[in-house]
Amino acid sequence: VNHVLGLEVVLPDGEIVWAYCRGIVVRDASDEPSFIVTHFVDFTARKLAESREQQADLRFEREFADAPNGIALVDLDGAFIKVNRSLREIMGYTEQELLALTLPAITHPEDLDADREQVEALLDGQTDRYVVEQVYFAARGRLIWTKVARSLVRDSDGRPVHFIVHVE
Repeated sequence: VNHVLGLEVVLPDGEIVWAYCRGIVVRDASDEPSFIVTHFVDFTARKLAESREQQADLRFEREFADAPNGIALVDLDGAFIKVNRSLREIMGYTEQELLALTLPAITHPEDLDADREQVEALLDGQTDRYVVEQVYFAARGRLIWTKVARSLVRDSDGRPVHFIVHVE
């Protein structure tokens, strides 16, 4: 029988370590337990790295949600992936309404061509961000004039993943 147990151990000096303990019961010829072989694997470094990553994720989520300006993550086709409260307030849409829309769909037609050119420059690597003034269609058909900053997030291989859009 092979048993694995994850342990959180507090050492006498107060330090906390995490370890896996694997125990194998060795039986004699009559199948009676004779002794146990144990092996400990310290995974403290991995556990601490996971904890730091979780804290960073939580910090990002709070900063995104509570930012004073509108922020959206937008996919490469212009669909909203994630929007914060400030953007919803600026635009007058609910979260569900914005997530059902695309950035081009709410951009005034006179701003679309210039925006497409800027997006292409981001995707082609000619620039890493841009800032423009744009007119958007907000809820109930009203027009709003905004200052928009957009940047592109790339994966570790340099491939485009999504845009980060800031709206004031």
